[in-house]
Amino acid sequence: DYNAILTNDIVVWEDSVGSETIEWTPIAYNDSSDTVGYKGIFDGNGHKISGVYVPPKKYDRSGFFAIIGRGGVVKNLTIENAWIQGLLKSNSITGGIVGYFYGDSIVNCEFHGTVKDVYVGGIAGWFEKPYIGSRRENGSYVPMYAGGTIRNSRNYGKVVALNFGGGIASVADNGGTIVG
Repeated sequence: DYNAILTNDIVVWEDSVGSETIEWTPIAYNDSSDTVGYKGIFDGNGHKISGVYVPPKKYDRSGFFAIIGRGGVVKNLTIENAWIQGLLKSNSITGGIVGYFYGDSIVNCEFHGTVKDVYVGGIAGWFEKPYIGSRRENGSYVPMYAGGTIRNSRNYGKVVALNFGGGIASVADNGGTIVG
């Protein structure tokens, strides 16, 4: 697990993003259908990353991050001048900050751009509370979940959904919480 703190704004591409823009590979993308994802703390420290372009029909989990896994945190980050697209097939998931989120939290993040896919959200394409185990209760095993919060985050961009879409998340599963 790696942690990161931005100390400056990052400009990937200065002009409006499009097919001639340098391509961004989503952080923690693994084409083996691995769902471990980024599990560290990524602190944007109030800085912006601009000019992020993820081309269509390339990634089944797409965003600035592909997957944020159990324990992962993204905070204080703004993504702007972005055009992020997914695989555009039946189960592909795209979000402005992350495609598939089952981490601890996304806090104080903003997205300014366009996201397009089958399941798409301005902040998270698919969002859920992670399963952490089970406990015995009255002779049965009951699943336990923890984390799974999006707090004080905003989408100021455009969401183009081929199936399910939302300004913050397309799907919130297992009791994921959106606050503020």
